[in-house]
Order: sequence, then C-alpha cells, then structure tokens
Amino acid sequence: MRKLAEQKLAVGAGIALGVAVTLGVLAVARQGGGGDKRRQPVTAGANPPRHVYTIRRGDVIRVPGAGTRCEASGEGGVPNLFCTRTSAGRYQVIFWKDSVDVYDLLDPRREPMVPTVSFNWVAWPVGFAGTHGVRTGASVATAERRWHVRLLLHSGGSPGCATASFRAGGVIGAAMFIDRRLRAAWFTSGVVVRGIRIGSPIPLVRRVFGARVRSLPNPYIRGRRYYYVASTQAPHTLLRFDPSPKGRVVSIGFGDRNVLVVEGCA
Repeated sequence: MRKLAEQKLAVGAGIALGVAVTLGVLAVARQGGGGDKRRQPVTAGANPPRHVYTIRRGDVIRVPGAGTRCEASGEGGVPNLFCTRTSAGRYQVIFWKDSVDVYDLLDPRREPMVPTVSFNWVAWPVGFAGTHGVRTGASVATAERRWHVRLLLHSGGSPGCATASFRAGGVIGAAMFIDRRLRAAWFTSGVVVRGIRIGSPIPLVRRVFGARVRSLPNPYIRGRRYYYVASTQAPHTLLRFDPSPKGRVVSIGFGDRNVLVVEGCA
C-alpha cells in the first residue's frame, strides 16, 4: 500500500511539474486580474523569438503538442490557473498563488472539492506554536498583518468571542478570537503539519504522532470522530485533524482547548 501511495504521489507530482514546464515553455509569466495581453520578444538572432504573455480571467492557453488546456479562472475572488487535457483525461491541476492541487478524476475514493494531492508553493507549516508568524494568543492586528488578510469578526453567543473566515492565496481558514486574542484557527486548504496535508489519509496522523493521538466523537455526526494531539511543552497547545467520511483530512487546526469546539462561538 505504501508503494502504491508513493506511485500516486509521483504521478501527481509529475503532472504538476509537467504542466509547469509546459507553461514555462510558453513563458506565461503571471496571471493578472486586468490589463491587456502583451508580447515581449526575449531573444533574437538564429533562434525564434520567445514571448511573455500576461493573461486575464477567462483567457485560455492550449498546447496541442502536450494535449493540455489551461484557463485563467478563480474561486471566491481568488485567481487560479485551471489545467486539463484537451481530450478526456484522468487528472485536473489547479495552480494557486501559494499551492498546486491535483485531482484524480478516476479515483473511486475521491470526494468533491478535496484534492488527491496538494503541493505548496509557499508553505504554511502549522505546528503547536501556530503558523506563518501567528501564535495562539496573538492579537487581531498581528494576525492581519502577518497573514496579509482583513479579518471581519462576527460575534457569537459567548461574551467576547468572535470568529472570522479568511483566504490568503491558496490558504483557506477561519479563526476564533476571545477578547480579541487568537484562541484557535482551522484550515481547509494550503497548510501542512509534518507532511500531513488536506487530503492525507487519517492513518498518516497516527504514523506521525503515534500514541499521542486522541479522538473525540462529533456530537452532530453519528459515528464520526475527530482527532487531536497535545504538545508536550507549555503552554500545551493542540493540533486538530478532522476526517471526511472516507477517512481523509479535510481540516487542520491549532490553538488552545478552544480548537476542539464544534460550534465556534455559539
């Protein structure tokens, strides 16, 4: 089984790399939210000139020799590059600013919106200390500055408690603040914990953390449990991993005991 998993990972990595090389040959420099397409000769002489193209949402690039079609697309206002085979193919590859997601369309275990494998361009490693320069107990202003996001807080039923959803490139998450101090954060895309990513099998959590893994029943989904690991050093923060019905990680969280809540600030 381990060999099969490694083979699938290699296939996904090969596809992502292949598309990236294809786009490199085309010299697609960046995806812009506006502006006109430009062509700039880079080389001259005996070799044919190479051009750099800036594409905008809705533009499509086709490479017949590679059988590849890529469209400048987006989700939730965040731009991406969506690539498929020009004819029916097995994989879809989505390039974000901070990550690359590979979807295996023929995987019988695949779930909607959950990539088969995901790679980070710019890693947001999550640990007991937090991620991307933000620790448990950080202020709202610190989280906004270091995560480069605008947090719109929504108060709940608990006094002083508020939550905010955010997106930073390929990173999608939500945070809980109590008295404007970060108590927990959960992510559904763009983070990694010691090799554990969104889409990883839950058994990988046990392989990484061993006997330290604990679980709690989900009070709203019969038979479903979520998993957590406590740090061995003060201030004893936690990491949380939520599984899909098919046993793959769909959410990764860090924080104090509040990271284990199910209803946020309710």
